[in-house]
Amino acid sequence: MPIEYDYDPNTNIIHAYPCADLSVADIKQYLDDIIHDDSIADWPIGVVYFDKVDNFQFSSKDAINITTPVSNLREKKHIKATIFVGKSDLHFGIARMMQILHELNDPNYKTYAVRTDEELHNAIRDILG
Repeated sequence: MPIEYDYDPNTNIIHAYPCADLSVADIKQYLDDIIHDDSIADWPIGVVYFDKVDNFQFSSKDAINITTPVSNLREKKHIKATIFVGKSDLHFGIARMMQILHELNDPNYKTYAVRTDEELHNAIRDILG
């Protein structure tokens, strides 16, 4: 499966681990899986770790096709915020693209693109207040 995830009910964080070749179809499937996962409580934080992706099989134009499924997920699970983690230049560039895409779709939705564990922890603290 190109995107595996685990959910920590203690922190209410979904940790998503895309890997190998990642396509828009893979992202849509992941979003649908989260919507139908009854073990995930409302108002979680999503953290997406891009570091194990070898090949992003989509362009920025293709990525626009995920805005509707993302909106559906946020409506059904009330996702509090999403953090994209990319430690290499390529992975961070994709994280920034995804952050901007989310911000264009909904300027009020909190999204973060981070490179380090410290930045990740700071983003989580910011989200939780």
